Amino acid sequence: MPWEKSFDRDTVLQQSMALFWRKGFKRLSMADIVAATGASRYGLYDEFGDKRDLYLSCLDWYTDYLITGLLGELGTENAGLAALRAYRDRILAGLDIGDNASMGCFMCAAAAEQSAEPAVRERARAHFSRVEAALRTAFENAVAAGEIDERVNPADAAIGLTASVQGLSLFARAGTPADTMRAQLSAVFRAHNID
Repeated sequence: MPWEKSFDRDTVLQQSMALFWRKGFKRLSMADIVAATGASRYGLYDEFGDKRDLYLSCLDWYTDYLITGLLGELGTENAGLAALRAYRDRILAGLDIGDNASMGCFMCAAAAEQSAEPAVRERARAHFSRVEAALRTAFENAVAAGEIDERVNPADAAIGLTASVQGLSLFARAGTPADTMRAQLSAVFRAHNID
């Protein structure tokens, strides 16, 4: 009789991602993942491969689902000031979701911990480039529509905002209180003409 998978792939990826995000790659064992997900070790290896492959799948899931949702309208060619404001609001709202508020960005954490791993570096670069490109399009459209001062350089604004937001995720991982993070993020967005 053929073996049948007894878990939902997305659920296991989401649960595993949360574990990797909280503990890091090195401190997390497959036994921890088996205990937290309820999936069998055999089932995990059959579906995802080894711990490294599962980790990379979690990074992909994070990008495909969480970051796509976070970017929202920024992922469209007509994004402008409203999309930039909505992005800001989603980031600020993320500070109010309990334990996750102190986790920062999973991709930043992965890039910091696994900087010697080429597959992680590749995913991190792609992630940062995607965010920057989405922001650049929105800034270009906002400037063209007269929503933001024409002296704003969209490419510079996108690079600066990407670096600032990603950098502030380290403040979150360091346990910076949510009110302080809210003030920091609001200041960053105001500095980039997003009020």
